[in-house]
Amino acid sequence: MTAVRVDPDDVCYSAGINACEKCRQWQWALSLLYRMRQIRCDPTDFSYSGAVSACEQGGQWQMAVSLLSDMWDTSVGPNTVSVNAGMRACQKSGQWWQSLALLTRLRDGMAEPDANSYSAGITACEKGGRLHQALTLLSQVRDTSLGSDSIGCCAAICA
Repeated sequence: MTAVRVDPDDVCYSAGINACEKCRQWQWALSLLYRMRQIRCDPTDFSYSGAVSACEQGGQWQMAVSLLSDMWDTSVGPNTVSVNAGMRACQKSGQWWQSLALLTRLRDGMAEPDANSYSAGITACEKGGRLHQALTLLSQVRDTSLGSDSIGCCAAICA
């Protein structure tokens, strides 16, 4: 039997990164992402998003923000899903101002915030005891076509 050698591509790496995210193995997810660069396989928004989500799962808000910054500095650009994961990572670590900074960047960039984006921002403000910012975000949600979801409303009430 002859051995067949298959070189992994971005789809294979993205699948590996997403598997690492599901298993809360953020170090391995980052290792695969950096390996892609070493072999000159350009990371995609899917591979980056998986790595950001893995960092969220692992409580690594600084690394999540750093990955998003890398995405903004490349042609990949973050999508709403990856920014939401970064916002949740910041929110879980008590970094409400970082979560709001990501929301602002998302609104100013190519992607559109969704209900989850605003919910993550409101929850981050709630956890940080920032009533004014939480209510401001809630009013911004009402001014959009998104409406206000129950999580965001509950977080604003708790704040």
